[in-house]
Amino acid sequence: MESGLLIYLAALSVLFFSVLHPCQSREPPSAGDPEEWAFSYIEGSPEGPQRWGDLRQEWATCKTGTMQSPLNLRRGEAKVQPTLGPLAPSYGASVAHIVNTGRSIMLRWEGSPGSITIGGTEFKLQQCHWHSPTEHSFDGTRFDAELHLVHESKEKRRAVVAVLYKIGAQSNALLSTLTDAIRSVSNTTQREAVVGAVDPSIAEIDGTKPYFRYMGSLTTPPCTEGVTWTVFTEVSTISSEQVSLITSALDQGAQRNARPIQPTNGRDVFLFQA
Repeated sequence: MESGLLIYLAALSVLFFSVLHPCQSREPPSAGDPEEWAFSYIEGSPEGPQRWGDLRQEWATCKTGTMQSPLNLRRGEAKVQPTLGPLAPSYGASVAHIVNTGRSIMLRWEGSPGSITIGGTEFKLQQCHWHSPTEHSFDGTRFDAELHLVHESKEKRRAVVAVLYKIGAQSNALLSTLTDAIRSVSNTTQREAVVGAVDPSIAEIDGTKPYFRYMGSLTTPPCTEGVTWTVFTEVSTISSEQVSLITSALDQGAQRNARPIQPTNGRDVFLFQA
């Protein structure tokens, strides 16, 4: 009888604490994803961009790094480098998930849908996500949105391809295919949804067009340096509805999810043009 009473009381205590501390519906991102839920884009706030390097020891590079991104890119000051050659992405369709991290809308592939090759190194595409307004600026001008296609080599080096957008009459083809999926993870407890096979070629990356190339960092904590950046100089178009789509779904404080411009610190910025 006594043992039965103890079992009953133990079960009751488990139930009691489960009511007090229910499981959270939102799980943190898997290993390798930026911990985007732990910081803010609101300048001057305790978790804002100027404080990222103080929030966690492993984020110190956000404050102490000398090769940080994004940059203000000036075509007239970049070093023309024809030997860079056209960017030649090799992409194909692969099953992907749309993820609302709270700080950006991310399209993450289950298996790499293709790769780019830079300096003889193959970088496989892992995910892409959007920022608004643009993180990089051209001659001091920021535009309405920026797409980052994040690639990784087998040595765990990263290469990011960036495309900038301004609001215009023509909508963005990639976002057009993802509209319903993004809405399904907007303003709900559901933060991730399978969208089926997605071909990143829809992003219309034309590797023959001029681009900037420089060495920088991730633009979110931990702000890891050693990232090879390719930023196309041509500004594409996006509809105002699509800008609203990728920003209104985000948490408060991230609806303008662009890190402030970082100092160049004497870095070389190269320009490829055919």
